[in-house]
Amino acid sequence: SACNGSRTPWHAERALNGDLVAQHILGMMFSQGNGAPKDEDKALQWTLLAAEGGLVNAQFSAGTMYFEGRGTAVNETRALYWYAQAAMQGDASAQMILARMYSGGVGVPRDQAKA
Repeated sequence: SACNGSRTPWHAERALNGDLVAQHILGMMFSQGNGAPKDEDKALQWTLLAAEGGLVNAQFSAGTMYFEGRGTAVNETRALYWYAQAAMQGDASAQMILARMYSGGVGVPRDQAKA
């Protein structure tokens, strides 16, 4: 199971049952090695599940993981996608990062109008 090694079984159980917040928490636990063995692949897997479910904090985290290459190769285009998802839900930090990415042409052609 993807939750093997978690020392907080209730997070794992709830995450497996589709709880978006529990999925994101589990992703952070694996990312930080806090309450679960450090495992960036599992961290990304759980973060993406929560992000795909629409959890704005997980969408922001997914953007950061792709931008920094945590659990995956650096992928600025995927980072832009997840930051945009979070930005559309009103996340101010994601909006700021998105503006900088458009302004600098990072992961997307430079676009001052969108910036």
